[in-house]
Amino acid sequence: MTHFVEVAKVARLRARRAVTVQAPHGPVAIFDVRGHVFALQAHCIRCTSRLAGGALAGYALTCRRCGWRYDVRTGEVVGIPSLRLEMYAVKIAGSSIMLGDTFLPRKRS
Repeated sequence: MTHFVEVAKVARLRARRAVTVQAPHGPVAIFDVRGHVFALQAHCIRCTSRLAGGALAGYALTCRRCGWRYDVRTGEVVGIPSLRLEMYAVKIAGSSIMLGDTFLPRKRS
C-alpha cells in the first residue's frame, strides 16, 4: 500500500513549471500540465541536469542541457521508450501536494 506524505503546498506549483521537492528517496520534480499533476525523478538520466528548469511543451519536457525529451505522463524518453525516469504517485489533498513513498510500476510493452 502506498503511503503519502506532504512535500509542498499547491501554491508553489504553477502551470508549465516544475517544483523540485526533497522526498525520502531523493529529489523529485512535480509538474502541473493542464490540471494533471505528475511526479518524476528530478534529474536527466543522460546528463544529470535538473529537469525542473527544462522547457515543457504539452506533455513533452526537454532537458535544458542535453535536449533529451521526456513524456511527463510516463517518464519515457521520447523515441526511446525503453529508457524511463522513475515515476511517483502524487495527489493533491486540499492545499497540499502529497507524494507516494514508492515508485509507480512500469508499463509493460
